[in-house]
Amino acid sequence: MTLELIEPVKSILSEVETATGKPLRFVEKGELNTFAAVKIARKTMPTHVVFYRAQHDAIINHLVAHECGHILRMFAAPEEKRLIPAKPKDPRAMLQEIEGDLNRISKLIPMQELVRVAGMWTDGLVRQLTNYPPDIMIEKWLYDSYPDLRPYQLQSLERQNQQALKGISKKVQTITPTKIYNSANIMNYRLL
Repeated sequence: MTLELIEPVKSILSEVETATGKPLRFVEKGELNTFAAVKIARKTMPTHVVFYRAQHDAIINHLVAHECGHILRMFAAPEEKRLIPAKPKDPRAMLQEIEGDLNRISKLIPMQELVRVAGMWTDGLVRQLTNYPPDIMIEKWLYDSYPDLRPYQLQSLERQNQQALKGISKKVQTITPTKIYNSANIMNYRLL
């Protein structure tokens, strides 16, 4: 499926190129966990890269605009303050805090799968903690500045809300350490 974007999004793409001096390159990526994601160009990269799923619908307009918002916010900051959160170098402290829950959950999920999921929990919490505040500001900017994008924004945010609601299911609670489950849902509650 080709990527067809509406005029307000094309305007935002142009704004990104002007503000950063680097164009955007779009890459279709089938195994993407989300519908769209961005890799902001570092000094040595010639382009910003926007990844998107082959299978998508019209809300891709909002998602691409939102990802461009992250690029614009990053380049609005002085270069020495452009920080990107990183994974903890040593996740043992986190694993020790949830050791009791891991023992309980290992009876429900094979250990090999549990090791993979534990990394996703850590990454997810870091992403929530660092992305939610800018996400709110980006959504406000899009709403205020691009009224033609609002229908796509509403559909996209409603879909995100439905996904967040799945995170409070009994099944998810059963297979998630209490500390991670509570932390993630507190952040979801504050955002939504």
